[in-house]
Amino acid sequence: MKNPHSVFYRLGSVFYFAGILLLLGALVTGSSGCSSKKKAGKTAEVTTVHDNSDQLLKAKGQLLEIINDDGSIPIETKEATLREIKSQHFQDAEINDLIGLADQKIREEKDRIYQAQKVTPQQVAETEVANTKDILYGFFNDLVSNKNYQESEVFINQALKMFASESVPVLIIISQEAGMVDYDEPTTIRKYLEYLDDTKNNSNRINSIKVNQEGLITELELIKK
Repeated sequence: MKNPHSVFYRLGSVFYFAGILLLLGALVTGSSGCSSKKKAGKTAEVTTVHDNSDQLLKAKGQLLEIINDDGSIPIETKEATLREIKSQHFQDAEINDLIGLADQKIREEKDRIYQAQKVTPQQVAETEVANTKDILYGFFNDLVSNKNYQESEVFINQALKMFASESVPVLIIISQEAGMVDYDEPTTIRKYLEYLDDTKNNSNRINSIKVNQEGLITELELIKK
């Protein structure tokens, strides 16, 4: 029979209780860690929902400004705002309805301008294409002359907003002879913008562009200078 007053007996008891305390501490710490992770996850989720809600509210406010405008906002500004909202691809029924109304508002305003200036829709379309070319070529020059990586990313993202998607085809004419056109290997607009940023070589000029009903570029044709 063990002597409860012996040194080994007392040491054994101390180690036994110390082990129990360590086990309890580990359990409490693990529970606290899980709880913290759950709280962090919930916080991130709430933040994301809040951010999306803010973007929706901002977009709705901008669309209502376009719809209720009495002509004080330049039509170019309204078109740019509408393109920006469309590029965000909101999955919201009210937003989609407001986009339709804003589109109609801009079309009606353009029709009034055509009638007042006696300009044909084709002439206006040609002017818009020319303006689009100038703006896009400006982005090309910005990428070639810029040496700041972060600013280059901004230029690329701004330029991409002019296109229906990042995968819009870019065709580069390398030769034309007797009505035959020879193209370089096709690429996409994102890859071409990244190419300009990497090489700092803008050796092509814009030959033609195709746009959809929303005014976004669906095809870009370049030609060697």
